[in-house]
Amino acid sequence: MAYRLNTRITKLPINIFVLICVQVIVVKAVITCDFISWCGFTQGGDDDFDWKRISGATHSGNTGPSSDHTSGSGYYVYIETSKPRQPGDTARLLSPTITATAGYQDCTVRFWYHMYGVHIGALNIYTKSAGSGGSVGNQQWTLSGNQGNMWSEASFTFGPQSDFQVVFEGVRGPDYKGDISLDDIYISSCVDTEIPVINDCPDNIRTTTELGTSEKSVSWTEPRVTDRSGTPRKTESHQPGSEFPVGVTNVRYTFTDNANNVAYCTFSITVETVDTIRPQVTGCPNNIQTTIELGTPTKSVTWAEPTATDLSGTPTRTRTHQPGTAFAIGVTDVRYTFEDTANNVATCSFSVTVETVDTTAPQIDGCPDNVRTTTELGTTRKIVTWIEPTSTDLSGIPQRTRSYQPGIEFPVGVTDVRYIFTDAANNVATCTFSVTLEIVDTTPPHVNQCPVDFASLAGKHVSWTDPTASDLSNVIWTSSVSPGTYITATTPVVYTFTDSSGNVAYCNFTITVFQDTTPPTIINCPGDIITAAELGTSSTTVSWRKPSATDESGRVILADFTHVSGQPFPIGTTIVGYTFADDSYNFAHCNFSVKVETVDTTPPAISNCPSDIVQNIELGTNSTPVFWTVPTATDASGNVRLLSQSHVPGSNFISGRTTVTYTFRDDSSNDAYCSFVVQVNQDDTVPPAILSCPSDIDENTELGTHSIRIYWSTPIATDMSGNVSIVSQTHSPGDRFSDGIHIVNYRFTDGNGNEASCSFQVFIQEGEGFLCNIIYV
Repeated sequence: MAYRLNTRITKLPINIFVLICVQVIVVKAVITCDFISWCGFTQGGDDDFDWKRISGATHSGNTGPSSDHTSGSGYYVYIETSKPRQPGDTARLLSPTITATAGYQDCTVRFWYHMYGVHIGALNIYTKSAGSGGSVGNQQWTLSGNQGNMWSEASFTFGPQSDFQVVFEGVRGPDYKGDISLDDIYISSCVDTEIPVINDCPDNIRTTTELGTSEKSVSWTEPRVTDRSGTPRKTESHQPGSEFPVGVTNVRYTFTDNANNVAYCTFSITVETVDTIRPQVTGCPNNIQTTIELGTPTKSVTWAEPTATDLSGTPTRTRTHQPGTAFAIGVTDVRYTFEDTANNVATCSFSVTVETVDTTAPQIDGCPDNVRTTTELGTTRKIVTWIEPTSTDLSGIPQRTRSYQPGIEFPVGVTDVRYIFTDAANNVATCTFSVTLEIVDTTPPHVNQCPVDFASLAGKHVSWTDPTASDLSNVIWTSSVSPGTYITATTPVVYTFTDSSGNVAYCNFTITVFQDTTPPTIINCPGDIITAAELGTSSTTVSWRKPSATDESGRVILADFTHVSGQPFPIGTTIVGYTFADDSYNFAHCNFSVKVETVDTTPPAISNCPSDIVQNIELGTNSTPVFWTVPTATDASGNVRLLSQSHVPGSNFISGRTTVTYTFRDDSSNDAYCSFVVQVNQDDTVPPAILSCPSDIDENTELGTHSIRIYWSTPIATDMSGNVSIVSQTHSPGDRFSDGIHIVNYRFTDGNGNEASCSFQVFIQEGEGFLCNIIYV
């Protein structure tokens, strides 16, 4: 990899043609040279002139050092740029051959240089593989131009792939004040003697394997290694995941770099046997269930005992019960425990369940006799009750089920009732009896719509509706007086109803005779009505609740009326009348007035209310006048005025949203409103303003070069929006321009897309100079 100082390179006026002849001198490690002698450095064979070794000042004034860097009285080397040297001539100085390890990254070249004079050319440093012939190799460092009258230190580091030489090349500038000097050159050792660096070498590993196995697979994270010469070669005695025998095994990793420097990582793996497997139990009994007669307390139970085996020998056995033990009624857990010499435990567990049996049926007490009862004709069911039977049993209270319960309804006919008593052993006892329900009729007929006492005018045929009677059996009836009979005096009336079973019901009422002289009684006669009609109308609809009338005779009619509810009434007062009459021509009257007055509740009607207005102003201005047509209003009263207005046409409106409101009012204080919005938006249509656009540039190139770098100050632009940027440019300061006319253009835009541009001309022409003949060697 090449390293370069961050310095500007001055263009050379003519091309450089290089042919290098190499004298190979091999050294082993470090070179340090203060040029008391040439230290094995040799001149290049295909350059234009040689480096010189000198003590004191160079031969030209205002260029070169006055003494060496080491002591002020020693030697240094330099290039003499006086005649006959020409611009671009080169002188090369080659170091002895340096032995290097391939991939070694810390080879360092350090030196002191002196570059003083107005015509300084360039100092270039290359590295090249030994035996590469005329090649100058790879450029590692370069510097050009006047660096001041002082010695300065520079260095670079690189990584060679083989033995190499360092080439110091001095290039003459445009004239003789361009002496370049070197002193105190140091080239470090490039041989790798450092062993690789091992990271994360595993610690010793201890692990276990089960008793009865002889080896185990063991894994680990392999160590990492780094080396400045690259990735070392790796060999290992074992790999992760390998099978390791019981005991201790050493594992070794060996890392060798390109210079055969070796590093080791060693650790041990210890595999020990352990016993974690429980004994193997065989013949563990299943759960045992047995029975015992009710009243017996215990029972002897036996079984075949389980056994166990283990790799370590016969396990130790313990148990909670042994075969033949007497077990009480219920569930008892039995547990066998087997333990080997490593305290691994296996168990065998089962349960012994002793249950009682019962074969005796429950004893029933109080089983009812058959039940007989009656229900009324017309019903189909009746509630029947009885004293329920009970039951006892040795095992406790039996469970009871029944087909019917006391207090429920039974249908007409015979129904069997069954009680079933079941004890805990499912022994069953039953109690059965019948419920018989018969129909009887003791209910008289039911009279419907029996007339109440009523009055009638004397000397009239009086009518009424015959009452009726209903019964579940047949009914016959008689009456003392029939409807339509001519009645002259107060008369009692009797209806008699008899069913098939001789049950009797009666209907009695009295007809009272009287003379009628009383007019009907009017109900809900409306009061006087006052209502309003809107100004400009001639009438309005008026409604009311229609009156009615009653009379002691029981019959009344509406004999006459002047108006009906819901019809239009004119402005003014109108009398409304209703007349009612009974059968004796007695009359009753209902009269009320309807007064219609004019009112004004309608607001004025607005015409030409403007729509919302949107107007744009230029960015940077604060307000603008806005114009519109003033709205007008009319009203049925014929009189309307403009009560208020928030703005007038031509008013200045600021940026943003403003509501304009007009208010109109008639003589009845009814208001109407016209509102609209004036929206003023700032709009940017002005392009950016360009500051300091460069003037046209005229430049001459050196004779024979035909191009030159041109510099100028980049133009800038401002904008009211505060946001402006360069969107394109054809050239940049420092670009190289060839002979001819070139147009340089910058284009700016603001945040709203407005654009401005800056253009200027660069004119390049070949200047005067001298032409040198180039001799190829």
